[in-house]
Amino acid sequence: MDRRDAHAAAWRVRRETYGHLLRRCFAHAPQQVRVLDLGAGCGWLSHRLAALGHRPVSVDLLDDETDGLGVVKYYGVRFAAVQADFNRLPFAPEQFDVVVFNESLHYAANAAATLGHARRVLAPGGALVVMDSPMRASFGADLTSAAAALGLDAAFVESRGPLVRRLRRRLSLRAAAARGLWVAQ
Repeated sequence: MDRRDAHAAAWRVRRETYGHLLRRCFAHAPQQVRVLDLGAGCGWLSHRLAALGHRPVSVDLLDDETDGLGVVKYYGVRFAAVQADFNRLPFAPEQFDVVVFNESLHYAANAAATLGHARRVLAPGGALVVMDSPMRASFGADLTSAAAALGLDAAFVESRGPLVRRLRRRLSLRAAAARGLWVAQ
């Protein structure tokens, strides 16, 4: 990773969150995990999970070859890519072991309702995951309330990122949003 890249610090945070995801949702999986990657963008997460032997499906509204689902054809590992909306998921109920909002749930008009749509396709015992969406206190509380209403317990693991990012957050005059992994099971 080129440290001069304007997005390098953000990707270091995402790498940390990816590690949290692997430890929390995949470390003890006895089989290939069926994953729904929502807001997948270019499909980077699905690509990484497919390379590990899991069965991801990337979902995004964009299908262009710059930062949308059109990029997936260039990966060496194949996985499904579906153009769809969070609130109109074209999948059978209880089809996925893990449903991940990949830095995307904060774009939903109603996060609680969108979690409900995702819950429909989640298999019993599965995990709803919000990965790297900005977590302000009110958003985190809303998600936790929504999870409870869906019969799920939620926990948040913060990704701290590089020292410079942590210092900037601490010195900021306004409360900075946390990034990390929110998991409801």
